[in-house]
Amino acid sequence: MKFTPITCPTCGEPAEGTLDTVPGVALLHVDAQTGEAEYRGETEMWWDDQKTILDSVGRYMLCCPNGHDWPATLSVFIGFLVPAMSVTMGCKGGWLCHKL
Repeated sequence: MKFTPITCPTCGEPAEGTLDTVPGVALLHVDAQTGEAEYRGETEMWWDDQKTILDSVGRYMLCCPNGHDWPATLSVFIGFLVPAMSVTMGCKGGWLCHKL
């Protein structure tokens, strides 16, 4: 993959990864007698529904080790040129689920 820009515009560090959203269920403990609920302190993550965050024009959101994020265009994927803004596949296929 080739992203432009690949370095953070704020601090100059290279990208560490993409910003993703991962839905999940915050588990509850429900008292059947009173109907009261409390969080159990754990969340069941739905990893198969993980998606890379895109900005309003379809650019990938990258992040650096210092916590800054910025939009970047994916211009090359696995040795093939791709038209800018045309790739909208998220993490479901697994290719953006890991650090760069």
